[in-house]
Amino acid sequence: MSFLKNLKIVAAPSKQLVLPEQHRRNKCVLKLVEQMEMAEAELAGKTYERMKKAWVTENGERKRAERPARIKKWWSKDASGSVILRVFYGSKPVELQRGKVAIEVGAMEKLPVVLKAVKEAIVAGELDTEIGLIAQERAPKKKLKAA
Repeated sequence: MSFLKNLKIVAAPSKQLVLPEQHRRNKCVLKLVEQMEMAEAELAGKTYERMKKAWVTENGERKRAERPARIKKWWSKDASGSVILRVFYGSKPVELQRGKVAIEVGAMEKLPVVLKAVKEAIVAGELDTEIGLIAQERAPKKKLKAA
């Protein structure tokens, strides 16, 4: 007991909760950073691979190993060759304007700049309502109990 008398004992500070909007922004920004790295790698002529951990069975023994994760590009080229960018939250495209989900980038060299601008818009909260609608659609429905 004499050991505890020498220590300064205080109440533990409460854990800071992250608001749902901020959590969704952080999640989207992480994916945008990944897309920026993938675009920069493509411009440099390299391939971008993010590694994930997975369980594999070798000789009847389960081991933890690293595997490349499959990452979907958020951009594509249209018939004229210009780059079209779609921003996703999960697997759903974010509606940037009413009925419009894509940004025309133009040349591939402009893609990292546009991705950075989209990231700044998300950090500023400009797409909170659109991302919130997608998150609401994806939320599990609560089951009603029978009386």
